[in-house]
Amino acid sequence: MSVLARSLRRCYSTRLPTRPPPRVPDPLADIPKVQFEDDLTFIHRPPPTMPSPESFTTAPSSPLLLPPTLPQGTTTPFTDPSLPPVSQPSLIPKKQYPRMTDRTIQSMKELRHSDPAKWTRTKLAAQFNCSPSFVSLVAGLKSSEWKKQVRTVAEQHQRARDKWGERKALLQKIRAKQREFW
Repeated sequence: MSVLARSLRRCYSTRLPTRPPPRVPDPLADIPKVQFEDDLTFIHRPPPTMPSPESFTTAPSSPLLLPPTLPQGTTTPFTDPSLPPVSQPSLIPKKQYPRMTDRTIQSMKELRHSDPAKWTRTKLAAQFNCSPSFVSLVAGLKSSEWKKQVRTVAEQHQRARDKWGERKALLQKIRAKQREFW
């Protein structure tokens, strides 16, 4: 072979390798209710919440078809353990607390001011069957006591942070710096 022929020989690929075109299955192939009329195709796809022919209003097959008010003792979509948790917590009915008398409110205030470290909002709410936000409204701490509580919690957090390794502390500082620039 001559020198010229050797220099003209290709030593690279002519085009990039390509994948074969994808084989997408026909979505209409296995649908039983397809009607063809002239140039139109009608496809019947019932919605997923539609009751099945075996479902009755007295005994619905889907929990989504249950009436909003249920008899006592039956499960609701909010309390049924076999269902996933509710995606919108605002739909869960709020717990109704009973009205409190002036005497119980006064005893709540006395307990809260006697020992705020022991009688926290959560403990008082459980004791008097009310919400923690109601406890903070009725028996809130004075600003000096509240600042003292905040300082003790901050000290506890600082003690926990002191146990962190060098890498975790660095990552927390980076995140704090990123928050500054938001």
